[in-house]
Amino acid sequence: MAFKYVTKADGSKQDFDRERIVKTILRVGGGEVDRITAEEIASEIEKRSYDGISTKKILEMLFNEYLKPYKLIVPFRNNLRKSISLLRSKPDFEIYIQLLLEQLGYTITPNCICQGKCVEHEIDAIARKGTETILVEIKHHKNHHTPTDLDVCRNTRAVFEDLVDGYNDSKNSLPITSAMIVGNTKFTRHAERYCNCRGIELLAWYDLESIIEEMKFYPITLLKGLDIKENHRLIKENMITLQQLVESDGKQLAKKLDLSQEIVEDWISKSKKILSG
Repeated sequence: MAFKYVTKADGSKQDFDRERIVKTILRVGGGEVDRITAEEIASEIEKRSYDGISTKKILEMLFNEYLKPYKLIVPFRNNLRKSISLLRSKPDFEIYIQLLLEQLGYTITPNCICQGKCVEHEIDAIARKGTETILVEIKHHKNHHTPTDLDVCRNTRAVFEDLVDGYNDSKNSLPITSAMIVGNTKFTRHAERYCNCRGIELLAWYDLESIIEEMKFYPITLLKGLDIKENHRLIKENMITLQQLVESDGKQLAKKLDLSQEIVEDWISKSKKILSG
């Protein structure tokens, strides 16, 4: 079989790793998928893969085709889509996406006021990488079945144009090159058509899901056993991802939260298991 490369979410390439797919299947399968079945699925995906295939495409095949018949349950782990919807729109989801974009290699300026040609605009984030300076609109829906509509896309385009005109008139120092909308739901067909026509990049739910799963950049709300108040208290202590929780000092965190160290260490232990799965 010809040697293959996989394109990761950040654009880098790595060798196709069949065993990595097997481990992902076993991790998300929660005991519903055995090793033999996982290896068979991985072999099928390998046959269908091509040189340069994206990890997003591999995960789409995995979740939308091969794993659809199974009930995916992972110990200590909530459903990812629901976990994302449990984040508050502001500031939780905005901070989470800003951190995620940083993981993808962007330099982020969060929540800034930028002067356009006509008016000032409150911007969720400015993302920079190489020659790109991107206006980022972050859209969160509590109901993860609610699609992001055309109005959001038209508003983003209008802000983009006003900022570009403002730069050309020396009213701001942002050489904006493009716009991006990141959302935790699907986009309507009209919204997708408009953005494709206007050159606005979309990171809709399935794009987001693929990136999060690939990078294991899980929100704190993924951890089972936490109630809403505990989630909010952790986020207030800058613990918005499981990785941040794992890297924290359990003793100090327990003191800040006024909880027993045993409870916090249990959260950390479960988070480690999720991330190592």
